[in-house]
Amino acid sequence: MSAGPAAAGDLDRALAPGGVRMLFQPIVDLEQHALIGHEALARGPVGSQLESPMALLLAARADDRLAELDWLCRAEAFRCSLAHPRPAPWRVFVNAEPETLHSPCPEHLAAVLARAHRHLDVVVELTERFLLQRPADLIRVVGTLRELGWEIALDDAGANAASVALLPVLAPDIVKLDRPLLAPRLDRQARAALTAITAYVRRSGAVLLAEGIETEADLQRARELGARWGQGYLFGRPQALSGVDVERPAPRSGPDAAGPAAWDLLPDSDALVQLAAGGPRLVVDLPWLHAQLAATVDLAAAAPDNSIVLVSAGAPGAVLPELVDRLHRLQASCAYVGLQLPTVAADVPRSLRATAATGSAAARREIAAVVMTPEACLGISGRLLDDGRVEVALSTDAVTLAAVARLLLSRLPAA
Repeated sequence: MSAGPAAAGDLDRALAPGGVRMLFQPIVDLEQHALIGHEALARGPVGSQLESPMALLLAARADDRLAELDWLCRAEAFRCSLAHPRPAPWRVFVNAEPETLHSPCPEHLAAVLARAHRHLDVVVELTERFLLQRPADLIRVVGTLRELGWEIALDDAGANAASVALLPVLAPDIVKLDRPLLAPRLDRQARAALTAITAYVRRSGAVLLAEGIETEADLQRARELGARWGQGYLFGRPQALSGVDVERPAPRSGPDAAGPAAWDLLPDSDALVQLAAGGPRLVVDLPWLHAQLAATVDLAAAAPDNSIVLVSAGAPGAVLPELVDRLHRLQASCAYVGLQLPTVAADVPRSLRATAATGSAAARREIAAVVMTPEACLGISGRLLDDGRVEVALSTDAVTLAAVARLLLSRLPAA
């Protein structure tokens, strides 16, 4: 559905040179009471129907111009930051809509992107919206951003199940806590999300950043939850960067070096049998494999909120119809369920995110299942042998399973 004529005209003006304005809101170190950077926030033309960021976003999505807007906002944030340099170390936080990550940078914006890579400390915030609409693109682009040396932040963590379930898979350096989680009283679902988020932060060394801090009570609550950085009206409202006082940022602190190093993408060739590299392997028959795959998947049934279930079978006969039915039922309660089969038969429910297996001859002998819940994780991988039996390995190692999950997600189609 397209925007109305007035809004469409405003959108054209917004996407023209100089149409989008960038305001910058400070982000502070809560322990040192010092600036660590600013988040760039877009605004449409003053006085237009699209002045507010949400109206601008909705209009661009309705006219299928969201990627154009997304790239333009980042480029304008970089341009402003380069024009008004801050003392190092100073981070510029920019937003990225996951549904547009497959879109290449427009040629006319490539130069400012290259300058940003050379001269700015960039944090790319992945918004929580549509995180798993295009899983392969998400994994690919996050890997590219890490190669650039840019940090990854997950925005509004806890706003939906996917934002929590993906934490160990995306391994963000910074986790931006959704504003409602600062409330002193939370329902069961919110408490479960908060528990998963804080557990990831403790385990990974990532920074917890509390958004929407408006009062001293909010600040106290953020500190109680373990937030190291904060953002909100208590520290400053969004404004043009030229009007922001030049303040020396806090000494470099933030994500531990282990954060980006934890990102690892297995090669897409006979890789899943490395799941328990160096550990014991079993040679089993197909009925044993079927039972273990079912038991692995059932782990998500015990704790479905904020969970990811991924099953991949290049080997014929590895996945029974009963397992497909299990996955179909889990889909209603889990954050994400993905399935890869040798061929996608007509009786596989279309609502299941299923795709046909491709790749090398070795990949077509693979079988794998990974379940990641906030409380536990379990994976099984194997390879079909010439005699019809299966060599398998089991793992409960979160880092290894996250790498396997990235590989499986990179094979899945867009919604």
